[in-house]
Amino acid sequence: MRMTTTEYKREHKDLEGDPLIRHEQQRQRREAVMQPAKLGVKNAVIVFVSGDRAVALRYVRGETPVPTVVGKGQGRATDEMMAQARQAGIPVIEDAAVAGPLFENTNTGAYIGQEMFSPVVRHLVRLGLT
Repeated sequence: MRMTTTEYKREHKDLEGDPLIRHEQQRQRREAVMQPAKLGVKNAVIVFVSGDRAVALRYVRGETPVPTVVGKGQGRATDEMMAQARQAGIPVIEDAAVAGPLFENTNTGAYIGQEMFSPVVRHLVRLGLT
């Protein structure tokens, strides 16, 4: 027994989902990926410091899926980042266990790695930034 065109379309929609909804979800994903990251200390919610290195992170629930590195600095840039953060009221945390690996392993504009998620989120929760 053959299926009619209408039955075939209905079955396909049931199995694969409504094509209009699928296309809209794909468009939204593409749009999210194409949007430039908001970089710079002024867009950070927290700055981690270790010696002469600093890493600024942004995490806004509903906007960023995971914390994103929005700035990195070494040497004199660290002092400038800390000054900008303090002036803007952004928490500056001295934590070598977080700042060091973030500085070494994560590029500006990139999400933090899975191995750094727990220590970073611990600070965000402690400061009420989640």
